[in-house]
Amino acid sequence: MATYKDNEVYRFHEKMGFPEISKKDQLEMLTTYNYEPIKRLAPKEINDLPFPLGLIKEYITITKAEFKNYLIEIDYVQTQLEKYTPTYDGFWVRMKGNQYEFFERERGHEFNFKILETADEVVDMYVNLLGWNFKN
Repeated sequence: MATYKDNEVYRFHEKMGFPEISKKDQLEMLTTYNYEPIKRLAPKEINDLPFPLGLIKEYITITKAEFKNYLIEIDYVQTQLEKYTPTYDGFWVRMKGNQYEFFERERGHEFNFKILETADEVVDMYVNLLGWNFKN
């Protein structure tokens, strides 16, 4: 069974030895889904091929603690509350009274609801869900 490692894009980056990407770029990739810092390392003919999301984990060297501190620093929870829209897929948070309701949405269906008391608990949820790339 083929995996993301069988992808030509992955093999190109593997041959380069997965050069280091700045911590700033790593942090932003995990929150914006903009993988340009990785794509800039390859020529256009490689970037025209399908990008394997599994490749991201080869470039993530930051720790969960660094990621959590970054989410707090950029006030990620408040940003997500302001960006909330009932039409986009992904992990979302909205206020339910004075509590946070964290949930997933895919193709218009909402599921995996979790009520959280504090913004810190919401940050922890995001760290664990967005941080699937961490090696540590």
